[in-house]
Parts: sequence; structure tokens; C-alpha cells
Amino acid sequence: MILSGSFYTCLTSIAFVIATFLAFQKTWFSANNESTFLLKQKQYRLRSDSSSSQNQVLRLKNESTNDTLSDKRTAPYELDTTQYEIDTGKMMQNWFIAQKLLNLDDNDEYNVTKHHQHIVNWNLNSQAKSNSIYQSLDLSVNYIAKVASEEVAANLEGWVDEKKSSKKISESEPKDICRVAFVRDPLARFISGYVEFEWRFVQAQEQYRTSAADNDRKKFTFHHYSLGSKERAIAFIHDLVSFRLLDWLIALGKDEGPPPRISWFDEHVEENPWLYHRVGITHICPMAGRLRDQKFDFIGQLEYMDRDWNLMSQVCDLEEEPSPFDTSLINHITSTDPHNTKCAMRVALQEDECRLKKAVCLLLSADYEILSNHFPYTSCSLDCSNQ
Repeated sequence: MILSGSFYTCLTSIAFVIATFLAFQKTWFSANNESTFLLKQKQYRLRSDSSSSQNQVLRLKNESTNDTLSDKRTAPYELDTTQYEIDTGKMMQNWFIAQKLLNLDDNDEYNVTKHHQHIVNWNLNSQAKSNSIYQSLDLSVNYIAKVASEEVAANLEGWVDEKKSSKKISESEPKDICRVAFVRDPLARFISGYVEFEWRFVQAQEQYRTSAADNDRKKFTFHHYSLGSKERAIAFIHDLVSFRLLDWLIALGKDEGPPPRISWFDEHVEENPWLYHRVGITHICPMAGRLRDQKFDFIGQLEYMDRDWNLMSQVCDLEEEPSPFDTSLINHITSTDPHNTKCAMRVALQEDECRLKKAVCLLLSADYEILSNHFPYTSCSLDCSNQ
């Protein structure tokens, strides 16, 4: 009887274990199926939303099925800025807030109201180059500094050479031409512009010798710090926000009027060669000046140049497919960060809970606004590490 009781107890325990396992398995499969259903439901909603969107996605040839969503173009291709007006009041307020972020005291030297025209021209500056018109391609390209403009030009000129056609640069454009521009993340472009400026600043220091007295009379202060140091980058931002780097925005000392054209810098380079040499200082200005008051049939993104290079040919209905975009055609020495200025600026923007980053972003707000419907860049988000 004792043996039978033990055997019965053993059977009962085994049955309990089996029942528990089956219950767990049923619960796990149920939860797993529910998760799978919710995931599929979410994917279905995404596909439905995508299919009903007005902004249809042109799929590239040989597109990988593993591409991330950010690699797919869902934004509008065209950009019309003819009705876009820069809110001067908002820009002045942003500049004032930027000064407060840097703990700049109220001072007539960098009073925002006094520098009203500087702020207006900061957002209007365009480096005033003519668009490049490629007649054989029926293409007009609006080149923007520090957005691979030379690389794009080299690739297009190679394409034109293959067609044995000519390129014409002109102020006037045929009405039926396809107008194109490429843009990039505004903060990343500012950092790249700073690297370019410092490279040309060093060139100017070697080419245009100035006395110690001339050096002391300069308004800006960043050059007193070691090249490629965080302290120099921080001082550069302070000089920018306090207008000490921006006298040139009002050409010939006028109280109003547009910013100077490129030819102005050549004519006045002796007045401030360290800033004016090869229009170095203009590389930090917003893209808005080059984009405003125009209609573009296609706006491309530097971060996804391979994708948008092909999309450009489709949107502009070019007769032939372009060769793959070749980044090796132009060799920029500043791309290697020879003076460590890119690294220094990135470190500086992280300082003091990103106060400097927030200040610079306020100065670039027109760029983020004008591109908001196309490329909602997040480099100026609240995340301090995101740049």
C-alpha cells in the first residue's frame, strides 16, 4: 500500500507539472500572437497611411528591402519660398535669447535693436552667386556653400562632358528648366562652415601681415586662443552672438540695405583681411539667403546624396540616368579637419548643458523653419548629445 501511495503521489506531481507547462505555453503563445497581431496591425496602418499620402515615394532602382525609413524619401520634392518671409521680430527675439544664454550683459555694443539690420542681413546673405545652368540637361542648380556644391558641380560637368555639351552660367533662366538645390542639416553645416572659415583665416594671417596695434584694435577675440582649441570655438560663438564678427553685414557702413555681394569682399579685403579673405566669414551664415524667394522643382538632401542624385534625374525627367555620385572628384583639405577645429566646435557646443548649441540653433532658426516640411532635422532638439 505504501508503494501504491507513493506511485499515486508521483503521478499526481507529474500531471500538475504537465498542466502548468501547458497553461504557460498557451499564455505565451497567446501573448506572442497578440504582439504579432499588433505589430502587423501597426505595419498595416503605416502602409495605409503611406498609400493615402499625397507625397508619393519614388522608389529607386535596385533599392534594398532592408533600407530604413529615413533612407526613403517621403517629403515633397519641390520647394516654393516665394511667399516665405523671415519674421524679423522673431529673429531679433531669438538673438536676444541667445545672448542671455551666454550670459551677455545688456550692453549698447551688442544691443539687438541697434543691430536690427545685421540680424536681417544675417538671414538674407546668400554669397550671391549666379545659378549654374546646364543647357543640355535643362537643369539649373542653386549652389550653397558647404553643401557639397563643388562635388555636385564636378559630377554634373562630367555628365555634360559625356554628352559633349556646354555649360552656361547666367542670371536668366528658361521658364521650362528644372530648378534644383541641395541642402543639409543646418547645425552640421554651421560646424563645417566654421572649419572652412578657420582654414581661410589662417591663410589670411599668413598672407596679410598686421601689426600688434592692428591686432588689438580688432573687435573679435577668438583669435587670442589656440587654434583648434575648445576655448577658441567658445570665443568664436561669443564673438558671433555679440555681433563682433558681423560688421561686414552692412556694407560700407550703411544703416540699411542688403548684405554685400561677393565682389564687395574682394574690393574691401584690405579693411579686414582676416575675415574677408576668400569670403571666409560668409560660410557660417544660414542657407535661407540662398533658398528664399525661389521655386525649386527638386530639393535634395546631402545626407542621402546617392538617393537624391537619382531622384533628381527622375523628378527633372532627364533623358539619361546620371552616373553614380562620385565623392572623390573633389578633394577638400578641410574635410580632414587639419586644425582640429571641427572637433573643437563639437566639444564647445556641448559645454554648460549645451548653452552654446542652443544659442547657435536660435541664430539658425530660419534654416530649420524653411526646411521643416521637407527635412525635419533634429540636431537642435532638446537632446544635448544630438548634433
